[in-house]
Amino acid sequence: MDKIFAPYTFIPFSNNKVPEVYKTREELPSHARVIEGNLSGWIEYHFKAETPVSVGGERDHNTNCSKFCRNGLDRLMIPGSTVRGMVRSHAEMLSFSYPEFIDDDTYMYRKFAGNCKQLRTDYSREMKVPKESKLKIPDGVKAGWLSCDQNNNYYITPVEEFGQQRTTYFKIHERDLREKNILDEEQYMYREKIDRYSARKKDMSLEKYKKEYLNSIKNDKYHPYRGRTVSFDYDRQFLNLGSGRFTGRLLNSEWIEGKTHHYLVSEKMSGDSFQVSKEQILDYERDYERNKIQNKKLEELADFYALPERGNKKLFFYKEAKGEKGKLLGMGPTPYFRIFYKNSVHNGIHIEKPDGYDYVSSVFGYAGKRSVDRSEAYKSRVSFSDALYEGNKKPEYYSLTLSSPKGTAIQMYLDQTGKDKTNLNTYNNSFSLRGYKVYWKRNGVIKDHGVKKNVMSRLETLPKDSVFKGTVYFDNLREDELGLLLLSLRFNKEGSEELQETYMIGGGKPYGFGKIKPYDIKLHLINQKKRFTNVNLEEEKRIKLI
Repeated sequence: MDKIFAPYTFIPFSNNKVPEVYKTREELPSHARVIEGNLSGWIEYHFKAETPVSVGGERDHNTNCSKFCRNGLDRLMIPGSTVRGMVRSHAEMLSFSYPEFIDDDTYMYRKFAGNCKQLRTDYSREMKVPKESKLKIPDGVKAGWLSCDQNNNYYITPVEEFGQQRTTYFKIHERDLREKNILDEEQYMYREKIDRYSARKKDMSLEKYKKEYLNSIKNDKYHPYRGRTVSFDYDRQFLNLGSGRFTGRLLNSEWIEGKTHHYLVSEKMSGDSFQVSKEQILDYERDYERNKIQNKKLEELADFYALPERGNKKLFFYKEAKGEKGKLLGMGPTPYFRIFYKNSVHNGIHIEKPDGYDYVSSVFGYAGKRSVDRSEAYKSRVSFSDALYEGNKKPEYYSLTLSSPKGTAIQMYLDQTGKDKTNLNTYNNSFSLRGYKVYWKRNGVIKDHGVKKNVMSRLETLPKDSVFKGTVYFDNLREDELGLLLLSLRFNKEGSEELQETYMIGGGKPYGFGKIKPYDIKLHLINQKKRFTNVNLEEEKRIKLI
């Protein structure tokens, strides 16, 4: 059997101290004056495609095809922002700068099964059902109305608790709902009334009851819902319609194997609202977007799973973190929601952040990261034009199963040295990121033989040997800064043409797409002072580097 391996690996972060090229904000080169000895000009370069390349632009939703990026004149090109991102990441690694552009997300998780015992333990501890509970619901989980105001701030208003039970929701068996004929047919998880396990116990185990019997009567038309309001009396086993003391709203999420219960939720608001932090709202949205990539059904069920839009509200479940008003342990449209990890991604970067300014922040600029009110910014001293396609070959098309990089894959993204699959490092304990993610380079592309056609994407690509030409403009760079920029654009091992580095750019990198080789690099220098004394500025020096 062939070995299975990830299409990417990691370059570890450096253990060297991040160099402070400029110690204070005042030392950074001014954009308003000429600095003696600094250099300005531009760099011309070409990229040659070593494998077919795809840089996504507009998506044709009818064919699910990602078209190759085009400019306003409909000319094929690699955007300057894409080239800039590639060169910036190279400069960061080569200069030991701080890895600023790693997103500082706080991921969410839900773990009932799987090899990682640590995550299962963490989840069950936070969402445990008290032994003395007759309701069989997680301790501390409540229901409330999640609303979004006109300023995109989110608030939770708790709902009233039911009677002496002091709960905001109940679990209710589908059998009880069928007996009262309460739901529409597509809201039942099963096509017929479910037999009790006790009636079938002599013929099958509980596992067989769930896997075989329940699966055999699954309702293929079922979909998650937030349904109608019903009245009921808890003392008389719920649902004495029209004469109950309580009212609640029925809802239920996706079907999973063995599931037999729906939820009856109090809907009457009670108590003061509290605001959910913007960071946790953003983390929830990112988590939902990541999960949509893996489960296309979630996009169709956005009305159930997505956050309410501006001016609207939805019933949601939540659990508050102990001692921190407004901070949530987790939240979601059902009681067994995904919960937030204790640590964010940046907790795994064990590099001391410099007080001053490293190479990348001082050359490529920054915005809103250093001052107390996050308003300090510094304009980049380099800019990148689009790299235009210099050919007339027709695009080629490939169908691939694509997904986004996922830091949620703790087995891959976190250092697991000395760990086994049952006891992995997670974002809940002390951990280290493995480093910069890079894709293995291939001599050609491999075809995807994925069977899930609904998750396949179609790429418009330019063939091998396609050529692109672009320009990098620089201003007021020191010699060492210009050297870093050139080295980040093209790196030669020991100065050998045969050992020249190639790079990966665009989409489809796991399959070998996007391998490019820079060449024909020319450096143009100008006299900065003549910018202000001559009407027509000419270059002072041209150097063909490679």
